[in-house]
Amino acid sequence: MTDNDFLVAIHVTTSGVQGQYMGSDEKEVIFITYQALNVTEKQLLDGQESIIQSDQNIPTSLQSQIGITQQQIDNGVSFQDAIAKLNHYLSQICGNVRVICDGPSHLRQCLHPDSVRRDCALSTHCNTFTDIRKEFSH
Repeated sequence: MTDNDFLVAIHVTTSGVQGQYMGSDEKEVIFITYQALNVTEKQLLDGQESIIQSDQNIPTSLQSQIGITQQQIDNGVSFQDAIAKLNHYLSQICGNVRVICDGPSHLRQCLHPDSVRRDCALSTHCNTFTDIRKEFSH
C-alpha cells in the first residue's frame, strides 16, 4: 500500500496589519484556518478553524475585513488550544504532508513567533512549507 500525498493550506490572521506585511508589527494571531487536500484521491478533507482569545480590542475596520466580531474573539479558544487542535489535525493525516501558505508571513512571521512567545510547540509539519504565492508568480 502506498501513502497518499496531502497538501494542507494554512491561513492565519493577526490583530494587526494584514496582507503581505502581516506579522511585521508582531501582533498576536487571532484566527487560524486550515484544510487538507488528498492529492492522490483528489478529495478535500474537512477544514478546521479556531478563533483565538485576545486581550486587545480589535479595530472595527479589521473585524469587518476578516468577518469576526469582538464578541467571537472574547469567547474564542486559547492559543494553546488552537495549536493543539492544529497539531491533532496534522497528526491524523496518514501520508506525506506538505504545508502550503499564501506567502511566508503566515508561518514564518506569525505562527512560529507567536508559538515561541507563548511556549507552545507546533507540529513538525509546520517547519517547512511551500509558498504558493512564490510558486505561481513565475
